[in-house]
Amino acid sequence: MQQLKPGSKLNNKYRILRFIGQGGFAFAYEAVQEPIGLKVCIKELFIKESRDTFLREGRILATLKSDSIVKVLDYFEENETSYIVLEYLEGITLKEYVKRYGPIPADQLFSAILPILSGLSLIHKRGLIHRDIAPDNLMVLGTDFSGGPSQTLRLKLFDFDEYTCTLKDGYSPIEQVSSQGNQGTTTDIYALSATLWYCLTGKIPDGAYSRLLDDNLKAPSNLGIEIDPELEDILMRGLSLQKEDRPQSIDEMLAIVGREQAVKKAGDGSRAAKRPQKRKKV
Repeated sequence: MQQLKPGSKLNNKYRILRFIGQGGFAFAYEAVQEPIGLKVCIKELFIKESRDTFLREGRILATLKSDSIVKVLDYFEENETSYIVLEYLEGITLKEYVKRYGPIPADQLFSAILPILSGLSLIHKRGLIHRDIAPDNLMVLGTDFSGGPSQTLRLKLFDFDEYTCTLKDGYSPIEQVSSQGNQGTTTDIYALSATLWYCLTGKIPDGAYSRLLDDNLKAPSNLGIEIDPELEDILMRGLSLQKEDRPQSIDEMLAIVGREQAVKKAGDGSRAAKRPQKRKKV
């Protein structure tokens, strides 16, 4: 499949600026929507047999109302192939963020992941599975990261892989690695849990096949990381090799993480209320 050249026009309104890269069986381009000058990202699928699934994904994502999932702005067929137009995300990937600044404290990480869980819940209820959740498919939004690690992370999930099979050692569960595996929502739960483990430790977790032979994956607290026991429990359950041992829905994770975040906020509020107030000078 030949890449589109800079200056090429699509759908009479999208001008290609540059080729971004290839993921799975799709090309990604930076483009601008004319005449309004809106910068966008365009994905082009070059597998004819998967185009219906590709466009189905685009239609579903276009109707989602979530600030944590990349927005689909348009989708169309042209040049005997299919295209999805996405919002252009400014920032760096979560993988790059951890490489730059090191592991993320548990409280900060789970606070940032809460909207992602809500977005994934919507996706799963619409019958979609991401299939490629990993630190390089979560964007830390922002334009300036020169001042060191941020106290508040805003994340957005992108690069869905509903129409192909991308395997990433450390993040793909055993049912995705095996040709006989039956994938489902718990596939995303494993990948998300592996991503969280990476963010907490700064290390890629052992691959699923390696763990089948000799499972030495340690809980974060055993590595000296401070983490709430309930959050660690749901995280390590999500990393279970057998899918029936994992949480069976994102909503289960969402409920526990949401509850712990609410308790933390309430605790912070009570501590602030007890803090002595400075008296004004008269």
